[in-house]
Amino acid sequence: MVKPSVSRWLVYALVDPSTDQVRYIGQSSSGLRRPKHHFCPYSAKAQGHLYLYRWIAKVKLSGAAPGIRVLEEIGSAAELDSREAFWVAHGRALGWKLTNATDGGGGRRGFNLSEETRARIRTKALGRKASPEAVANMSAARTGTKYSAEHCANISAALTGRTFSVEHREKLRVARTGYKFGPEFSAHLSAAKKGTVISAETRAKISAANTGRKFGPEFCAKMRAIALSRVVSAATRAKMAVSHTGHKHSAESLAKMSVACKGVPLSAEHRLRLIASHSGRPLSAEHRAKISAAHKGRKLSAEHCAKIGARSKGHTCSAETRAKLSVIAKARTYSAATRAKMSATGLKRQALIRGGV
Repeated sequence: MVKPSVSRWLVYALVDPSTDQVRYIGQSSSGLRRPKHHFCPYSAKAQGHLYLYRWIAKVKLSGAAPGIRVLEEIGSAAELDSREAFWVAHGRALGWKLTNATDGGGGRRGFNLSEETRARIRTKALGRKASPEAVANMSAARTGTKYSAEHCANISAALTGRTFSVEHREKLRVARTGYKFGPEFSAHLSAAKKGTVISAETRAKISAANTGRKFGPEFCAKMRAIALSRVVSAATRAKMAVSHTGHKHSAESLAKMSVACKGVPLSAEHRLRLIASHSGRPLSAEHRAKISAAHKGRKLSAEHCAKIGARSKGHTCSAETRAKLSVIAKARTYSAATRAKMSATGLKRQALIRGGV
């Protein structure tokens, strides 16, 4: 017999009519309406996978219905969670065969699926495709969700060592194409990857994946802006120098670099760095021949010649350099036009010297 209720807040039990044993403990903030709700057909159909509703269906098949028993009436809603958790723990201690999946008290605390159940859920979910509406709803529900450090660690541990199929990788790539991360998330990613050491195998995979890949102008502009604002340490510069030593660019790559560098003004600091890096650097005969071929027929502007002249003033060449220049000059054959220009330049220089005296 159902106990008369004088409060809207209560802890109730569903009882097996054949054995009079308590099989489920729940809480209600609407009196007896909540426990009666378990017997509604649509409720049982919506949650038919739960142990509780399978038990209710079994009782109904026998021609009976579970009984409702009020275990405790509560004075306020604030006490419902703690009292439900108390009764669930009390019932389990007494050996009641409860169908509760959790420890009570709201939420899913204490809910654990068996390995067998997990395997069934996984098998059923394989190959299932969510509708665009369902995907949008899931995305909206998770937007702004912040996971705890423990949760993130569990996800990381579960994904470590996991290998994705080629088909799965392609789906991920298509899904992320054009996706833009917010500034906060980008900052988190940057902080997480700082100091990460990439193995040689991973580097080889990244290199193979990017070989022949063409980036759009917008992406290239962003990468250039990031690179210009980045401060590279001396140790990193040394590593980059070692990795680039012996590297040969294709003709297409050299042409692109040439076009990109044309008209770009170099700062005074950048020029000093270039001079310092090239000082004392020995050039191979092949390299010299390439430089010579590149400069043949090249006409320098008056402004450029003036700059070269200004830099050369006061510059003293060593005896060794003078000897090398002399050998080069003797072996060089000048055209009649070049000789005429050199003669005119020499006469002008002598006139300036005499005028100065």
